[in-house]
Amino acid sequence: MSADLASLVSPLGVVSGLRPLLPDRGLDLLSHVVAASGDSHTGHHDGNPQLGTGRGFDAALATTVAIAEAAERYVGSYPEADTVRATAADLPGAVLDLTRLPRCSDAEYAHPGCPVVPADPAAEIRWLRGTDLTTGEPTWVPAVMACYGLHPEPAERFVFQISTGYAVHVEPRRALLGGLLEVIERDAIALTWLRRLRLPLLGPAGSSPAVRYLLDHGRRRFLDNVLFNATTDLGVPTVYVLQRAPHDAQAANLVGAATGRTLADAAEKALIEIANIRQLFPHGTAPVHGDTRFTDIMDGARYMAVAQRAEAFAFLTEDLARRPTSDDCRELPADPAEALAVVLDRLRGIGAQAVCVDRTSAELRRVGLVALTVVVPQLQPMSLAPLAQFRAHPRLAEAPAAMGVPASPEQEQNPWPQPFA
Repeated sequence: MSADLASLVSPLGVVSGLRPLLPDRGLDLLSHVVAASGDSHTGHHDGNPQLGTGRGFDAALATTVAIAEAAERYVGSYPEADTVRATAADLPGAVLDLTRLPRCSDAEYAHPGCPVVPADPAAEIRWLRGTDLTTGEPTWVPAVMACYGLHPEPAERFVFQISTGYAVHVEPRRALLGGLLEVIERDAIALTWLRRLRLPLLGPAGSSPAVRYLLDHGRRRFLDNVLFNATTDLGVPTVYVLQRAPHDAQAANLVGAATGRTLADAAEKALIEIANIRQLFPHGTAPVHGDTRFTDIMDGARYMAVAQRAEAFAFLTEDLARRPTSDDCRELPADPAEALAVVLDRLRGIGAQAVCVDRTSAELRRVGLVALTVVVPQLQPMSLAPLAQFRAHPRLAEAPAAMGVPASPEQEQNPWPQPFA
């Protein structure tokens, strides 16, 4: 950890605390560090600090990642003072097209418990200036899409606020790439679940010493990890993992997913993610009983993890013995600038616009960090709100069609809550 990054950590700092955790039993090579974000004075999270987590085979890097992620949470939840209040038509220059934002279906909007409303281009809302990553043109973005700590006004409740697309790094290109890869990862998670995609099993390209170590640990703990190639029409390496534990009635079915430069990188990240979820799983806590009352990021995972809901994962487990394997995915270049160009070209290929908003605070700038939010409205959002899955977004039909999956009506989409955490 650099001295500059360490300066963010203090009881009243951007990162209020840092704590290494004991490794999971049998995962002695894997370091785990948790950092707590400082108080951003928004009240958005009821005064509870948000956590940044670093896990990996390099202890120093795990610490750095934990601090950076906590700093990302701090900046993401900090309200932006320089917002402009206007209708889309009243803004000078390019504006993110509100008619292309993800939409819920009429049935979703009609439910009294639906937490979102359709975007209204004629409504006066708050905006932030961003940059179109393809054209370089300054572009206005709804502030609620670039700052999840901003309390939405009634006309601004058209998105599910979550940290997707937020990234912190010392190199702007790496921050941009990290934000884009997370948006693409969440798109794949939502597509897989809502369309119940029968993903191919991950082939040999998804293997590495780290992946084999993590899988061996699972076998020793009677955890059955099934790895799938979840790469979408964007061609960015993505792996989806279903972890089955028949002996654990409260955490029998967990999922994880990740994008990476290679399928092996994505598989390693997804397995570490699912290990983190299992460790954080509140053992002894009763599972959530009502899928319309979710308030915590873990509620969907807890609700779906219980053994009696294994049927919801049948589309992933049926015919596994006859399921094809796939390594169909090209690696991203090792150079971040080249990888960024490839990803942006893939997004252009499906007609998607990518816009970034600089959210770097003075504290982060002083230590050489940059904080960015990346918004790609054409991709499918991963929503943890069961009553707001954005089932009318064209991406739900267009992406599977591009992957050879026929269209299906909303009634055939997955009705179960999103199990990702």
